[in-house]
Amino acid sequence: FHIDPQWLPGGFLGVDMFFVLSGYLITTIISREIHDGSFSFLEFYKRRAKRILPVFACVLLCTTVVAAIFFLSFDLRQYVKSAVYA
Repeated sequence: FHIDPQWLPGGFLGVDMFFVLSGYLITTIISREIHDGSFSFLEFYKRRAKRILPVFACVLLCTTVVAAIFFLSFDLRQYVKSAVYA
């Protein structure tokens, strides 16, 4: 938890704020494109993939290098299974 549990039990305020703000921004973009008549599910998902997949690949590559260096063989096999599913 990232916040004092006495003040705010659960401590997930930051995660909640992220989802609310990103949901608002995505909804605003979709709404504007629908209003303009330019909305396309395909283009929407292409933009999301172009934004998310490079960062995902970088994180996966970095964690794989660190896992290969520090993990024992059993743990590395488990990590590789998880990485493949990701």
